[in-house]
Amino acid sequence: MTVQPDGKIVAAGYVRLSHQNDFAVARYNPDGTLDRSFSADGRVHSDFDGKDDVARAVAIQSDGRIVVAGTATDVVDFLPDDEDFGVERLNPDGALDTSFSGNGKTSIGFGGADRANAMVLQPDGKIVVAGTKGAIGTGDIALIRLNPDGTPDTSFGN
Repeated sequence: MTVQPDGKIVAAGYVRLSHQNDFAVARYNPDGTLDRSFSADGRVHSDFDGKDDVARAVAIQSDGRIVVAGTATDVVDFLPDDEDFGVERLNPDGALDTSFSGNGKTSIGFGGADRANAMVLQPDGKIVVAGTKGAIGTGDIALIRLNPDGTPDTSFGN
């Protein structure tokens, strides 16, 4: 969860719909009521690839856009070890920002159960996402940095 400069509270997690989890984001007014200027009812959810997705980190850019990171499960084989880092960016009104990766969402896999747990926004607009990669319970720390448009920053790591 994070607080915008105007005092509005943005929380991220997941919602269970039709036997799957989707990223969920809600925005509250400073008095705790849902902000109805955000996606008409104060809440938005999004699916990455037809399987379980869980948001674990949220940050607000200086222009008011909302960046959310977590785990996106690959629909190809439905194996529990086939999870990727999922990152999405929302406009201040709650709509997916299509200038980010073409559709507002991107997923990055390292191979295995990749789970994003934290994120920070750099002053230059780049997004650093941290988590674990590898088999469940035996993963290594993983970092990726994305350019402001959602593409991987190839000058970061290998």
